Amino acid sequence: MRNFKKKALCLLLAAGAAAAAVLPAAGADSQTKATDPAAAPAVVRAVPCAACGKGRVSSRIVFLSDWGSTGNPRPCDSFPEGEDMLESRQGISNYRCPACGESYNTYFVEYRWACHGFK
Repeated sequence: MRNFKKKALCLLLAAGAAAAAVLPAAGADSQTKATDPAAAPAVVRAVPCAACGKGRVSSRIVFLSDWGSTGNPRPCDSFPEGEDMLESRQGISNYRCPACGESYNTYFVEYRWACHGFK
């Protein structure tokens, strides 16, 4: 199950990167960049609706948990006697078509390494 989640996350990230390279940001001008979706959840991308073909499906992050430790340490890059801890957080993105009302959620997990200094 864990392996499936990793593969699904990789596929979602690859699809998101491909869409980001092709589609312009919805409602954003060329000088505006969203650096932290958790700080200001907003419409990120819009694609044609598969259900009705008329509307443009927009997505936004509707839930983002706090970072929590997974319990997987590694030797620290900054301190010789320290350790880095793998952290994760869960989120929910909502996709909705304003024309037909079609809506669905996707669940995702993000990972990062956080320095915890000395042991």
